[in-house]
Amino acid sequence: MAGSEILVIGSGEAFEPAEALGHGVSGTSGLGNTSYLFYGGRKKAHPTVLFDCGYQIPERLWAEELHTEIEAICFTHLHADHSFGIVPLLTRYREEGRREPLTLIGPRGTRTFVRKLMALGYPGAMTRLPFKLAFEDLSVANVLRWKGLRFSCARTVHSVLNHSVRVDSGGGSFVVSGDGQITPETVALAQGVTILLQEVYSLRPGIPTHCDLQTLMEFVPELAVGQIGVAHHARDERERIEQHVRGLGVEEIFLLKPGMRLSFG
Repeated sequence: MAGSEILVIGSGEAFEPAEALGHGVSGTSGLGNTSYLFYGGRKKAHPTVLFDCGYQIPERLWAEELHTEIEAICFTHLHADHSFGIVPLLTRYREEGRREPLTLIGPRGTRTFVRKLMALGYPGAMTRLPFKLAFEDLSVANVLRWKGLRFSCARTVHSVLNHSVRVDSGGGSFVVSGDGQITPETVALAQGVTILLQEVYSLRPGIPTHCDLQTLMEFVPELAVGQIGVAHHARDERERIEQHVRGLGVEEIFLLKPGMRLSFG
């Protein structure tokens, strides 16, 4: 990889069936839970960061040993389809004897949440990790600067605390929306980014805790962004959403699919 890029690991919703449209990373079928891997390129311009790690994600990472490259995991929120994959991932790192430190970035309470999950899944494993596990909090009140990356965030309207996360690096910038309806604050957060990775759960308004395509399109004139990739569609809405996005005839707004690589910088 010459420059920075984002690899789409999964682009589906919480309860994604294996027979879903599309084809997953490394031969796994279905779209998988929505998750993205941010690379620094061959020159390692910045660390490699995984954004969200739902329960369908670890096997996709293991298939090509992508997990070995991860230096940090950023959680937009702590719903199962965005976070429960952390248990098998950390436990496999322990089995493999990982030595490199790993940083977990997420909303307030992430440390306690991960420790409880690990205690339920593999009691005692958390105390036997052969590598340093660090935690960093995301907050709308503060900008997190970590290894040359700048993390800032804004809240969406969701059933739990969800941050739309902006990352600025020397090679460009992007936003991972997580779940939830967009707000004026998330629109302001995305101003000027290279790529917006946006959840679009339904075609039209009706589910207050998720974004819909109609609302997104109403905000597009205010979104001074280079590209908008949409993902995380409800199973019964996917075909209609995909038809509408293709019907827009706008190259800058597109459907995100597993295995897709988005380059910038």
